[in-house]
Amino acid sequence: MRNLIVLNNPNFRIMKGILSVRYVLFFAFLFVFQSCTKETEVKTYDRNGNNVVVRIPADIRTLNPTFAFDAYSLLILRTINQYLATYDLETQKIVPVLLKDLATISEEDGVVSYSMEIRQEAKWDDGSEITANDVLNSYKMLFNPISKPSPYKPYLDFIEDFEVDQANPKKFTIRSSKKFILAEEAIYMIMPVHQSSVYDADGVLGKFTLSDLMKGEIAEDEKATLTALSEAYFSEKFTSDPAFVNGSGPYKLTEWKPGELITMVKKNNWWGNAFEGENSWFKAYPDTFSLKPVSDVTTAIQMFSNKEFDVAISLDSKDFVSLSSNESLNQEYNFVTDASNTAFLVYQNMKSPILSDKKVRQAVARLYDYDAIIESVFDGLGDRINGPVGDFKSYYDKESKMIAFDTEGALALLVDAGWSDTDSDGVLDKEIDGMKTDLKLKYVVGSTSASENIALFFQQAAEEIGMEIEIIKKDRKGWLELMQQRDFDLTMNGTGFSPGLDDFRQMFSTDANTPGGQNRMQFGNAETDALLNAIVENFDEKSRSQQYVEFQKILADEMPIVWLMTPKSRVVIHDRFDGGSSGLLPNVCLGCMKLK
Repeated sequence: MRNLIVLNNPNFRIMKGILSVRYVLFFAFLFVFQSCTKETEVKTYDRNGNNVVVRIPADIRTLNPTFAFDAYSLLILRTINQYLATYDLETQKIVPVLLKDLATISEEDGVVSYSMEIRQEAKWDDGSEITANDVLNSYKMLFNPISKPSPYKPYLDFIEDFEVDQANPKKFTIRSSKKFILAEEAIYMIMPVHQSSVYDADGVLGKFTLSDLMKGEIAEDEKATLTALSEAYFSEKFTSDPAFVNGSGPYKLTEWKPGELITMVKKNNWWGNAFEGENSWFKAYPDTFSLKPVSDVTTAIQMFSNKEFDVAISLDSKDFVSLSSNESLNQEYNFVTDASNTAFLVYQNMKSPILSDKKVRQAVARLYDYDAIIESVFDGLGDRINGPVGDFKSYYDKESKMIAFDTEGALALLVDAGWSDTDSDGVLDKEIDGMKTDLKLKYVVGSTSASENIALFFQQAAEEIGMEIEIIKKDRKGWLELMQQRDFDLTMNGTGFSPGLDDFRQMFSTDANTPGGQNRMQFGNAETDALLNAIVENFDEKSRSQQYVEFQKILADEMPIVWLMTPKSRVVIHDRFDGGSSGLLPNVCLGCMKLK
């Protein structure tokens, strides 16, 4: 039997073969030689064909290009749309996609210029050229002041000028006097390029400069026009309708039944075929993808046991290990556990009356039995982590220590914060704002068994020292509603790490503390905002590293997040395909799956 689990090598495969060599000599006054032949056993499967069925654990939210930021929506969006450049899913290096080459960067009188040219071959589905004007209008759509703010918007607000080359409509230059360490990456990959003739069919955006839109300087009589454009942009037409959700990528959305099925079909005569294999974004080997959102674990396991999927993402670790031990499945699938750029964490709501005290938050962090959680909940398929910076980065805080499971230490912190059991009911209490308050926290968990099991681990430890925990289970939609309302004390989530430099403003800036924003902990103040802004404006590596370390120490002290662990990828891919795994969330490269 071949190995059950392939560790840290997505291309590793073990094939069983039988080599037979026959030599037959004929002699009748003449020698006739028959050359050596190789016969390889033909492996048969229950599943066949170049059509890929993928199980995802949650339904996608939207295919709107400026509001799709969850891993599963982006998994689909990035096969339909394209970026100027982005991280290669296999090498994790930045590679040009729509661009001919990465930007030429120059500086004069304090102004930095980023000059680029779109590939001559790049075309939309209707055969029209992809031009710099499509890029410009994509930015204009993002900065429409009438639209609800996208979480991507702050990453491009450094842009001051966008100039299209009058002699070549595929060339353009972006200029800025503002310093931003991630400017180049933001220009490339913060959002995909839209087709102007589709998303702005009436040419509304041509009436406005990008600068005016960014500043919000819009005449009163023009606001109705931009409002209508925004309403259309966020309507079902451009977020889920297969007839209008389009892009320059290799696949086209043909069907979307919410909660049931999303289907994409490979385009005929796609322009990118001329660059086949140049990087992962020019690999489009499968004919179709069908993604099935199956959140119920029992149903998913049954369907997988029946070999109804070709790819399964984010399986529960116990199910992953159990399935990999199934001889029939093991002969037909590869079980891959690569290191991932993902972290599991627990948000602590800093505006909660109880968790507003950092000593309580520090106590909460000591009530997670990290090693037991990794071993029991994730079957050992994970590693400890203590912050938002991976230890492979030069500015990782090497002095920071992993928090240990310590119930006595947690209780000491609570006592020091003024908590005690004054009424001998087994629950600690304290007077807050003139009222006796029990130490009771609302812990919201999603639909995964891992999040519930981790909460149960925590609940048991917390209640031993007089902290009462109410576990509230929600499906994905219900969980998101509570996040938008900030109606929780504790909750678990996952996040991804960037292979490059970090801009933590999306998660930790006070500007991100909005219903749709990622600062769900309600962390921060003017001082931390200033530090985050200073980091992204600092091009001196040494002092910037010191600022990164300073921010990590603030997080370790304030404890808005409990960093649980970084899991292995736990991806299952059918053995009839080569390739397909990735270190980048959600750990698959669907287009890279090539029939053997």
